[in-house]
Amino acid sequence: MTNLPARTRRPRRVRAFLFALGALLAAATVLLGAVPADAHAVLVRSSPVDGSRLDAAPARVVLTFDEPVQLVDGMTRAFSSSGTRVDTGDISRSGGDTQVVVPLTPDLPRGSYTVSWRVISADTHVVSGSISFGVQQDAASAAATGSAAPTSLDVVAQTAIGLGYVGVILALGVALLARLLWPDTWRRRRVRLIVWAGGAALFVGALVDLLLQGPRADETGWHGVLRLDGLGETLAGSYGQLLVARIVLAVVGVVLVRSLARRAGFAAYSVAQAGVLVTIALAGHAGVGADVVLAATAAVAHLAAMAAWAGGLLLLLVAVLPGVTGAPDLDRLRLGTWSIIAFVSVAVLVVSGEYQAWREVQPVASLWSTPYGVTLLVKLAFVAIALAGALAAQRMVARRRSGAGADAASVSVVRVRRSLRIEAVAVAAAIVVTSVLTALPPASGTYGPAATVTAPVGDTGATAVAELSTTRHGPLVITVHVTDRNGTRIDPELVTGVLSSPDNGVAGIDVTLTHDGASWVTTDAVVPIAGAWTLQLTVTIDQAHAYATATTFRAW
Repeated sequence: MTNLPARTRRPRRVRAFLFALGALLAAATVLLGAVPADAHAVLVRSSPVDGSRLDAAPARVVLTFDEPVQLVDGMTRAFSSSGTRVDTGDISRSGGDTQVVVPLTPDLPRGSYTVSWRVISADTHVVSGSISFGVQQDAASAAATGSAAPTSLDVVAQTAIGLGYVGVILALGVALLARLLWPDTWRRRRVRLIVWAGGAALFVGALVDLLLQGPRADETGWHGVLRLDGLGETLAGSYGQLLVARIVLAVVGVVLVRSLARRAGFAAYSVAQAGVLVTIALAGHAGVGADVVLAATAAVAHLAAMAAWAGGLLLLLVAVLPGVTGAPDLDRLRLGTWSIIAFVSVAVLVVSGEYQAWREVQPVASLWSTPYGVTLLVKLAFVAIALAGALAAQRMVARRRSGAGADAASVSVVRVRRSLRIEAVAVAAAIVVTSVLTALPPASGTYGPAATVTAPVGDTGATAVAELSTTRHGPLVITVHVTDRNGTRIDPELVTGVLSSPDNGVAGIDVTLTHDGASWVTTDAVVPIAGAWTLQLTVTIDQAHAYATATTFRAW
């Protein structure tokens, strides 16, 4: 190989890199079918419907989530309005672990009942909330559902997830580029220590995440970590099993580092790292929903491309460029080949990232109106800065080779290093933002902006204006006021409302509005299911004039 001319070596190096990346993705795709997957869970419906009034007592309550969930022991219960517990305690899951079944004591008497729940998603998110229903009377107000407030354990767990990304870059990206593009660097102890540090980061990150799962779910704090609270339940769930697999694969990778110089050792190491990528992909948002295999494959490709790009930049800065003493030395660094590899990596990042964004950011407006979407835009900004730095470095190298321009011969190595540092810092920032993204629910799961809808009040020329605090399914605040034909507010004697959704089979949920100045307000309305909804209003202007009207809106 060393006797071949440079033009022959370069295509072979590129082909070797592409072959290794393809083999890595192929191995990951095979592994995808063997591992279960869960992720951030959202309550999508309940039976009985939240806020409903029933003529007869139900035998059980069924909570349906959009993804599989794990139960937190003793944290899902049913109570009467007096505080008496009315569930049998035999809480179970069904429907592929997407449903939580809460059996109730037989023949519940007339009254209002609340079912509170707390479950943990396999991507470490703890979600909780409650629904309520009434038997032969109206239900009590429902509590909002969502993620539990973050604690110090959550911050440490999220840091551990970020440590896993760092481990992928060091253990996979640096090793891949050192082995295939700059093999001379593999002889340096510094490079091997970096790869070992990557394996250690993968191990520590997964272990910390594993130990924190139970205490986070049970809310037992750091004392619970010392007692290994909930470890058995975590190991029984798919997220815990993914973490255990990652720990084992990280150890295997560390053991195989010494054999990377051999072809068989490199192949075995690549398979182990492919398995690591699979465990990370399936533990995130890509591991649930429709087309899991395709989504997880895209996530693996995204991670592999990120590792190649960031790992190559790190290797350039710590092991390749430090040996360069002058501009002529740039010709011997295979920077042209590196540019091709970086271009391929960026192309994979763009394609896989577009697919992931399409899957997680719906509708488009959620891109700039949800925390997930805004964070994604910040990540894209850092990627754009990194690409600008890469383009600047490439142009300097191209000018050096072509000899174009009067100052081509004086291209400074310092300027190349500066451009690469800008690129590396921007990539590092994008990786940090990526770890933040994993802590956020997808934009498609949180989108629901406030809205104002109107309806005519008979033929009087007056208009009923309903302000909705959110269009996200779940609890919302509805404020209704009435204006005359000139836009001046009038104060009706009474306003009542009913929410219905024929498409979802919901005939009607009473909305109790209370008088507040010139408005009528309810703080306990509930839209339990996404879809098209109708708000029917009865506006009583005075004792002789009452008008029925309706307006529609979409709940996400």
